[in-house]
Amino acid sequence: MRLVAPQETCPFCVRRLRIYETRKRYVQTLTELLHVVGMGKKCMARECGHGALRYRPPEVGRLVLKAHEFGRDVVLWAGDQHVREKLSIPRIHKRLVGDFHVPISERSVGNLVDDYVALCHCVAGDEGRVRERLQQQQGMVLCVDGVHFDGVSPVLYVQREVISGEVLYAERKLARSKDDLVPMLRRTAELAKALKIPILGVVSDKERSLVPAIAEVFSEIPHQFCQTHFLKNVAVGYKEDDQELARASKETVLALRDVQRTVERRFPTVAVGANRADKNDEEKETTKEPALAVATAVAEWARAGTIAGMVSGRAITDPPGLRRFQRLQQVREAMEEAVKAKRRTLHENDRALIEKVRDAFRPCEGVQDVANRLDRHVTIVREVARVLDTDKPGSQVKRGLRRYLNRLKEEAPRRGRGAATGHFVDHLVKVADSYWSGLFQTYDHPEVPRTTNAIEGFFGSTKAGIRSRTGRASTTGSKMDSCGEFFIEAQALTMTTPIADLKQRLQNVPDEDFVVSKRDLGRIREPARERRHIQRRLGVFLEKVATVFLSPPGP
Repeated sequence: MRLVAPQETCPFCVRRLRIYETRKRYVQTLTELLHVVGMGKKCMARECGHGALRYRPPEVGRLVLKAHEFGRDVVLWAGDQHVREKLSIPRIHKRLVGDFHVPISERSVGNLVDDYVALCHCVAGDEGRVRERLQQQQGMVLCVDGVHFDGVSPVLYVQREVISGEVLYAERKLARSKDDLVPMLRRTAELAKALKIPILGVVSDKERSLVPAIAEVFSEIPHQFCQTHFLKNVAVGYKEDDQELARASKETVLALRDVQRTVERRFPTVAVGANRADKNDEEKETTKEPALAVATAVAEWARAGTIAGMVSGRAITDPPGLRRFQRLQQVREAMEEAVKAKRRTLHENDRALIEKVRDAFRPCEGVQDVANRLDRHVTIVREVARVLDTDKPGSQVKRGLRRYLNRLKEEAPRRGRGAATGHFVDHLVKVADSYWSGLFQTYDHPEVPRTTNAIEGFFGSTKAGIRSRTGRASTTGSKMDSCGEFFIEAQALTMTTPIADLKQRLQNVPDEDFVVSKRDLGRIREPARERRHIQRRLGVFLEKVATVFLSPPGP
């Protein structure tokens, strides 16, 4: 493939440009191996003061990145498969080699994905594209949140525009004081001012340093606290009770499994998946053998209990521990009702089987008071959630919630067995008072969301995708940890931009911008590389530190 710079004359002295260099290289695309010959031009006139300018064919830059042997189409395909389709590096390598017959190593595939992330950073940071998209809106709503990885890594703060879903800025902060967060927020304020677009509202959780930082930068803008975080903080008051019910439910499930195994060993035909006769024959058989009928019922009760005791729920309004306990109680009550109706015809062996099931439910009997207390507290939280889930004006919602809280304080018991409920009501009122100033902005400003669930879900889907790609149970040490700001931008860009439009934008990224982006990516990943080096070669690192420490000071 022969490519020549399209310019014919010098734009300054209008003299004919001459070919001064010929660059030959091999480029591997998804379909073929190309021999690319690029011919550059420059002005040879001595009196022209712009002879240092070089004119090169732009097709080369669109075909392949600088100092790369694989075409941009390979980079874009590999990156799209990794980010959008959530394929792992080994699977992408297998497809490139098997389906496209591209001779490439697995490590090079990982480098191509990094190149894709760097290209996405160039497009995401294109202020022209962001300006064009935001100016189509009547305003912008800012959502600010941070994602934690572990107790060592810096927190990744993300500023996301709610209406468009555009990630405006992502930045990691090791120190999280108010003074550290204010410059990050000022970037968005300056962007809105430059675009002449009003910021309609800000939504965030009630992080200790984030709230005063937002108040300083966006002092005249409504700031909504996340209502989900508010309810979560309220639910902390009954977390221990729910965990106690979950432990009792687990003990019951394990005991019921033992009962089920015992019955299935004694009566193999009652086992799940066992080869049985047809239904009519089975009914006749159980009619002739009462012991088998009782064993079948006991096995089914035990199986229903093991399934009911493993259900999940919602941590705030439907705690899993309470839900499992209630479902187990439902199984127990159904069993007792059936046994009561047949108690006169039960034999001694049948009664022994039923007693085993009753013994399995003993752990739940000891926490009945805890379940009743937790049920009362969950009912209170559900009522608070119901009061907040409305489209009424903020003043009405505020009055309604305050009226309900005052009634709870008056009616809550302070002594005896109900004192725990009084303590929970005090906890609820304390949390509500701390959130009160930012809990009702959304009702008077409908464009401001009530929660940060959207950005939390974005974080969750990004983390889940990384775990799926890497096969690891945690994102610690992954791309999200080492270069999270770059990867978050790539993920958001891939999710919000059509494939054809994104591909065109990535194809047109200049080599100069890509080189700068790749250098920044390497700089950001350097701390993670150093941590891995210390983990793998701790002795070498300690020797290096000792050498520096013991070396004599310079003159």
